[in-house]
Amino acid sequence: MRFLAQLHEFNDWARLALRLGLGVVFLVHGSQKWGTWRAQPSAHLPARMLSILRFLSIAE
Repeated sequence: MRFLAQLHEFNDWARLALRLGLGVVFLVHGSQKWGTWRAQPSAHLPARMLSILRFLSIAE
């Protein structure tokens, strides 16, 4: 039980680590969507589908 009581001292640092880690996850996930915004319509990806994908990248 003493060990768990000592862990309480690191409560603020644990929250900081979790927030920074989650921020990195969001940045990496968001950077993967930049390709959708730079893409041009083609035979495999019509303009209508591309506009839907761009909208969904914001909605997500």
